[in-house]
Amino acid sequence: MSVIPKTTVGFRIKYWTEWGQNLVVCGNDPRLGSWDVRKGVFMRCQHLDKDQLLWTGSVTGHFVGSFDYRYAVVDRDMNVVRWDAIVRHAHFAPAMPEGRGGGSDDNSSEASGSAVGYGRDKVEIQDTWEFQSHPENLFARESFRDVALDDGSGKTVERALDALPEPSTPKPAADALAGTLASLAIEPPRSRDFIRIRLEVRTTRTLPGQRLTATGDCAALGGWEKDLAPVMNLDAGTRTWWLDFDVAPEDLPVRYKYALRGATNKADAMEKGVDRVVAPLGWIGESRDSSPGLSTGTGGGASSQSFKDGRGQNGVGTNGGVSATDGADSPISLDKVRLGMTSSDSPASDSPERTAVRQPVQQPERARAGGRKSHHRSPSRIVARDGHFRYPGAWRGSGLAAPVFSLRSCDSVGAGDFVDLRTLVDVAHAGGMNVVQVLPVNDTTVHNMWWDSYPYSSVSVFALHPLYLRIQQVVSESARIAGPEHTNRFASLQAEVNKAKAALDLKEVDYEATVKVKMSVARRCFEAVKTPFLDSTEFSEFLAENAAWLKPYAVFCALRDLFGTAQHWRWGSLGSDNGAGTVTRLSQPGSEVYNTVALHYFVQFHLDAQLRAAAAHAKRVGVILKGDLPIGVDKASVDTWMYPNLFRMHTSTGAPPDDFDANGQNWGFPTYNWEEMSKDGYGWWRARMSHLERYFSAMRIDHVLGFFRIWELPAHTRVGRMGRFRPSVPIRRHELEQRGLWFVDRLCEPRVTSATLREIFGNRDGEVAGRFMEETGHDGHLPDGRAIHTYRFKAEFSTEEGLLGSDAFKIRDGSPDWLVEETEAMRKGLLHLQHNVCLLRDPEDPDAFYPRIEMQKTSSFNELEGWSKDALNWLYDDYFGARQDKLWRENARRTLPALMNCTGQLVCGEDLGMVPPCVPPVLDELGILGLRIQRMPHETGEFGRPNRYPYATVCSPSCHDTTTTRAWYEADRHRRARYAHQVLGMQGDGQLASCFPPPMAYRVEHVEEGSGAQRRRTSVGSVGAGDLSGVGEDGAGDTGFIERQHPPPDKCEPHVMRAIVRQHMASPSALAIFPAQDLLALEPSYAQRPAEEETINDPTNNRHYWRFRLHVRLEDMLANSEWLADIREMVNESGRVDGKMTT
Repeated sequence: MSVIPKTTVGFRIKYWTEWGQNLVVCGNDPRLGSWDVRKGVFMRCQHLDKDQLLWTGSVTGHFVGSFDYRYAVVDRDMNVVRWDAIVRHAHFAPAMPEGRGGGSDDNSSEASGSAVGYGRDKVEIQDTWEFQSHPENLFARESFRDVALDDGSGKTVERALDALPEPSTPKPAADALAGTLASLAIEPPRSRDFIRIRLEVRTTRTLPGQRLTATGDCAALGGWEKDLAPVMNLDAGTRTWWLDFDVAPEDLPVRYKYALRGATNKADAMEKGVDRVVAPLGWIGESRDSSPGLSTGTGGGASSQSFKDGRGQNGVGTNGGVSATDGADSPISLDKVRLGMTSSDSPASDSPERTAVRQPVQQPERARAGGRKSHHRSPSRIVARDGHFRYPGAWRGSGLAAPVFSLRSCDSVGAGDFVDLRTLVDVAHAGGMNVVQVLPVNDTTVHNMWWDSYPYSSVSVFALHPLYLRIQQVVSESARIAGPEHTNRFASLQAEVNKAKAALDLKEVDYEATVKVKMSVARRCFEAVKTPFLDSTEFSEFLAENAAWLKPYAVFCALRDLFGTAQHWRWGSLGSDNGAGTVTRLSQPGSEVYNTVALHYFVQFHLDAQLRAAAAHAKRVGVILKGDLPIGVDKASVDTWMYPNLFRMHTSTGAPPDDFDANGQNWGFPTYNWEEMSKDGYGWWRARMSHLERYFSAMRIDHVLGFFRIWELPAHTRVGRMGRFRPSVPIRRHELEQRGLWFVDRLCEPRVTSATLREIFGNRDGEVAGRFMEETGHDGHLPDGRAIHTYRFKAEFSTEEGLLGSDAFKIRDGSPDWLVEETEAMRKGLLHLQHNVCLLRDPEDPDAFYPRIEMQKTSSFNELEGWSKDALNWLYDDYFGARQDKLWRENARRTLPALMNCTGQLVCGEDLGMVPPCVPPVLDELGILGLRIQRMPHETGEFGRPNRYPYATVCSPSCHDTTTTRAWYEADRHRRARYAHQVLGMQGDGQLASCFPPPMAYRVEHVEEGSGAQRRRTSVGSVGAGDLSGVGEDGAGDTGFIERQHPPPDKCEPHVMRAIVRQHMASPSALAIFPAQDLLALEPSYAQRPAEEETINDPTNNRHYWRFRLHVRLEDMLANSEWLADIREMVNESGRVDGKMTT
């Protein structure tokens, strides 16, 4: 009986870690820890140069079958900081025991056709770290890829490849050789004098018929002859191409590249960058992507020419390198391949001329030029997993954003609708853009008034809003079903619609009137066609597909209308305790509310059809439709009625205070019971995401920070100041006591003294004390000897709800201004006193406390002794800055993948505000694009710098939660001067003849070499502004002098807006999306409207009326060829046209 020899599996990978971090290999095999990182293989590292770390590790055992593994970055406490993006598979066929299978070293095994024998086998895996944020992984999202790879004709990059010259010796297709990669064991070489090499590379955007070849400097790879390059095999499931071949040790290292071949066997398009290298660990040339030369790929063998960039300097070879020019000698031209990237995958050196840092002890007895042999036994097999094929440029898109309700067309009634969305897509397409982004389109009908205009307060996370119904189509479709005998009836309805259209063609949306008209007409259409509609095959299929949410929604709407309130806890026996049973009974035909239930079926059916038609049109013309996933739902919603266990109804969601809102925000949504949601794998979230994919190929996750932690407020609060993060590690009572802070009540109760009342209310202090306070004692004396009295709020005023909702602050209409001002000042002062605490209690745990955010600004804190302040400050900093990182990171790793794994949409996260350090690496790890708004910079400084944005971001000069760029620019002359000079590089006298240089030209050289954010990208060329006349990028310099001598234009004139748009277009960000108002400002005739009228939302006002409407009709935009040509020119010059990069 033969004994399978042990196999030593060596792992190596390049990854840049921070101090205190290590790499671990773990997997499903016990020798790899059975997925427990604490039991995995701890790796060792060596510096290849200042920017590269090579990590190595090995494990020995009887690896008879396959195993899965993955790399993890761990900290000192073995917490996983980051996972490699993919789970890898390894399967090595066992080598025959020594002396079996044909003998020893005399090559007799070759003659017998059997595998060679080994005493102890050795294999090496040369891996490339996989980042989900890698540009190519955008195309791993199927719904996004299906649109982004299409230019609207149904054809893509294939046409460009087929235009290349015909090779002299066409190679056969590899389709017949394709297999499931996971099931293919890597066999030993046929002779012990050889090493078996497997090359693996991924392509997420190849199309049917396209193939990959491997060409290199060994005979098995055709000796750089492209006509002899072997065609690789494709594993379609993983989009991985692979090739096995044998090579003699003296032929190592092997330098090679991949090439893309069109479906008709036309010439290969060689990938960009320096040669890839494969060799055993410890050989010269260890820096595998840093070979001293670059092959020309023309069949003449490896070139020893130095790699030069477009400035005649040594080119940047980071992660494989990319030439900065694309001349005639380049192996591929940018205009030949429609989509691409400038970055390769492996975290390699920054220069192709770097030398190896590790030398073998022995020199080889035999070696070809450039080859070296190791002093130790060579492995029998080497697997080189090379990450992604290196396209010539990273895909970058551009687009415009507008709420659907803001659209205006010749046919829209009161507000924009889903049919208008089709025209908006045409506008974007005509301007050379490929993205249209909208706000949430879910139904928000809770109050049946304009409060429901808030698009983020969903009454159902599935149902669409009747506001967006193109009612004329409903009338015409109903008339068709009803037949000619009802012609007059529907003609009358159409006339009513036309009259309403004229009456509601207002500057702003009249929400209540518009919804009333559309629902009234829809109801009468339904009554006319109820029976044939409900009996139709189309409706039956729609109901069957959507019954899980449609029936609860329709019954909820019927009960809301019946009871006159959406607050289901006031519905008695029909409330949330019996939601499922109520839906089952009332959704049956013949129930007492079935007619209303069926009406909502009818409305949702038409809304769904109209939005799906708009989505299909966007896909046909190659425009990505990007939706918006709200973070919360209204407390009075279908979802809280049906699934009360998923929500913490006694709390509210919001955002902490920041520079934009000193009181914070209180959105009024209940927070989530994540523990309960996890029991079915976050099924509610997965259902939401899957449903939205019905319409959208990309998705914005509102307040993605909420998946790490949410700002939770007690239900009685009205503003956002008195909250705490959930989940979070609290300050325990014993921590306070250890620091001598025994006086917990003093720290948790509002600190109100007679001195404080006098300071805030002046001579009205006695009135305030009498009406709102109860005296509790004395606390020292004033300098004049008077006692300092202490107070607490009376019970009825002890909460924000009780205080702000009381009759004490109600005044009659027509009251004098002085009375209004005094009452408002008293209200604000009392609210300030309620917030005058240092710690917040946990109502569910008496020993848990949380620091009140910005407690240092309170008099409660400032009246403490110095040692008490120091103790509280330490706990404050620890709570907000240290102790939460692991908890928040792991919470996001549990919740966000549930959304990512159930959809093929490109996912973007709104990560503005108070961003914890754990957020960027987790978003990168999961492949979620972040958001960059220039006036809300993530980095230091007053303004964001688009040229510094990471690739995995969406950039924009403004958004719906800010004023428009025009309004912001014009609001502050000092800020305007700093911005114009520091960011835009304004030249000349702004009042007379200001001009703005073209933006710098940027390219994404590499995605990331590790967790260090500054190593993400490299600029390879620039034009335009250099020295900004003494104004530093951090705002240093005499800005006052520049403002006086060269003031910028007072108004954000079209040439100013053009400079802003161009700068964002030129950024490395994957998407540059512009609010429609900002693009309209490029046209002088469109920029006449007062800028302050174009604001969509005021986040500081929780009762803001969302009613902004564009003043330009979509048809007029589409007909304005000059305006569209201007946008198209900026898209083209930035390289965002068709997703290509310019060089």
